[in-house]
Amino acid sequence: MLMVSLVVMLATLVKVPGESIHIPFSTASGESGTIEIEIPTHVWVGDRYRIRARIEFDTLPERTSVILIGRMETTAEESSPRGDVRLSLDTKTPVVFEWTSKSNKQAAYPGILWLWLESDGEENLLLAREFSISARNFLGVQAMILRITACLVALVSMMGTAFVYIRNKKTSLIQN
Repeated sequence: MLMVSLVVMLATLVKVPGESIHIPFSTASGESGTIEIEIPTHVWVGDRYRIRARIEFDTLPERTSVILIGRMETTAEESSPRGDVRLSLDTKTPVVFEWTSKSNKQAAYPGILWLWLESDGEENLLLAREFSISARNFLGVQAMILRITACLVALVSMMGTAFVYIRNKKTSLIQN
């Protein structure tokens, strides 16, 4: 039982590799660079997951005001932050946007990741990327419930093994 519970626990803790996409961009106003997106394709129901967008600029014209705007729209029950996230840029240092979400039932959750660059009041769309994340149960049960059950079974199995070991040790001492 101990081995089965450990295998179940580890199987639900292993993260399935997601999608990692590198997209070059350039705008009419002269900005250019690459966008790296990391999106999981499969998650366990009830687990939190991250969606990241890393924007690295090769060129960024000298402007009075350059703002990077990101937004993630998804049908997941919980998502943070909501709405537009705005960041003022002053150098070509890479920028990372990160959103966390949680799906509470087994389903496919579609979404769209948006990135804009606003300079001198003019917005340039850098990215509009559709995605879909599949939230799954493990053996028909939420992964967290299985993890808790597996921990309890492992604990009881270890206590039972320790009890048998101590009892056998006492018996062998008494017989000697």
